[in-house]
Formats: sequence, structure tokens, C-alpha cells
Amino acid sequence: MKNQIVIFPENPEDFWERLKRLWIEMSQRASEQSHENQSQPKVGLMKPVEVCKYLRISKPTLDKRAKKGVLKKHHVGREVYYLTSDVENLFKTAA
Repeated sequence: MKNQIVIFPENPEDFWERLKRLWIEMSQRASEQSHENQSQPKVGLMKPVEVCKYLRISKPTLDKRAKKGVLKKHHVGREVYYLTSDVENLFKTAA
């Protein structure tokens, strides 16, 4: 028998199967973490899209709540923002 260098201490098919499972597991973890990060508001100001995602409401519903005074809009130039603390308080009182 010739001298052979062993790169894989296991069968190559088993190695690739294990690598595939590891890749799927890591992808799922990354996906879960990104979903968790998306559901948490950023500190300070939030854009309307972020508020809608956080409260799980539509844009027209957000506009109605702002018009009723439930949430106060803050204009910075042409952009509209909402205070993160106001959004969190609304979420807590609605729950």
C-alpha cells in the first residue's frame, strides 16, 4: 500500500453531508437573528415603514393614528419620523 495523506478523517460523502447540515443550521440561525433585529426598534427616531413593521399595522392605519393624535409625527425636512419611545408606549398600551 502506498503512503497516503489523509485529508478527511471520514468518508467524503459523510463529510459533505455534515457540511451541508452545518450550512443549513447556520443559515437558519442567521435568518432568525435578522428577524429578531428587524422586530426591535432602533433608538431615537423611526421611519413610518419601521413603525408599521414593529406594530404590525398598515401605512393607512398608522396615518389614521397619527391624525387622531395617538402618535405624533415629527418632520425633518421632507421626511416623517416617529419617536421610538412613543411607538414602544403605544405597543405596550395596546398589548
